[in-house]
Amino acid sequence: MMGKVDFLITGATGLFGTAMESACEESKIKYVGLSHESLDISDRSQLEKKIDDLSPNVIINSAAMMSIPSCEENPKKAFEINTLSVLGISKACRMRDITLVQISTNAVFDGRKGDLYFETDTPNPQNVYGLSKYAGELCVQNNLSKYYVVRFPKLFGSRRNITPGFIDKMLDKMRNREEIKVADDRVDTFTYALHAARKIVSIIRMQLPFGVYHVANRGSVSYYDFMREFARRIGYSGKITRAKDSDFPSLAPNPLRVELGSNSIKDMPFWKEALDEYVKTERIAF
Repeated sequence: MMGKVDFLITGATGLFGTAMESACEESKIKYVGLSHESLDISDRSQLEKKIDDLSPNVIINSAAMMSIPSCEENPKKAFEINTLSVLGISKACRMRDITLVQISTNAVFDGRKGDLYFETDTPNPQNVYGLSKYAGELCVQNNLSKYYVVRFPKLFGSRRNITPGFIDKMLDKMRNREEIKVADDRVDTFTYALHAARKIVSIIRMQLPFGVYHVANRGSVSYYDFMREFARRIGYSGKITRAKDSDFPSLAPNPLRVELGSNSIKDMPFWKEALDEYVKTERIAF
């Protein structure tokens, strides 16, 4: 039986959830997006009632506890949201023959490879956030056959909630003429959330084999160089100072290099193209 909606998106007001809704609208996909206020994924009865009411063909779970410091300070809550809730969603999907897209992270890797991490590389999380997300991946893989576990690197884009991302914080500093210091030894495959969301739509529509996928814009770049490129595109002429990641103390180990590559996804735009589209599409200006 066909579902009432094509996609049910959890965490819909976050960075990726916001982009996922935009991608659905672009592709004329019938969807419902639910924020944390609309659906607490850790409440199993509420979760199952919402699934039965909407009868989706696909659930895209982007709800998560994402802050590394917050996860370190409250590991119980981190595992409740990032692991046990995912176990509940997985079981609900299995009982109803629903495909699950579980959003995960490059934080499942330890950063010791010194090169791109591919889907075939073995995770070795170094902090509570990474560990809770990897445990969530295993819950999906051990309970479902119809699933996509999709790992993302550092995302950028617009969001409907008030939680600021990396670029949001830097943009605020620019607008307030505050000192901007950015690490030149932290490197990632920065990815435009809308590009990531469009790729999720493509994966589902093309019915790619179920399993684990890495979705990232092409090319590695340091946080410092990324911010320099961003500043240039929006016409910011203030000073951006090189720093080291050690200048920004962390509650937990946070690997410097966990860039993502893919054995399967070969057509993602280069990160500079992604930055261009982000600035143009979101009309970013300081």
